[in-house]
Amino acid sequence: MHIGDGTNDLEAWQEKAVDEFIGFGINIENEEVKQKAPVFVTTILELKKELKIL
Repeated sequence: MHIGDGTNDLEAWQEKAVDEFIGFGINIENEEVKQKAPVFVTTILELKKELKIL
């Protein structure tokens, strides 16, 4: 699993270097990552929900 906010993070998932990817837009909301990530969150609460750790 990889969580990241940049295009290099997205590329790791696209190139199958990681099995799962969550785009993370708290500090930087990268439009390419937002559009292409299978999941994109902008708050810690959203991230917790996606990870089912609430």
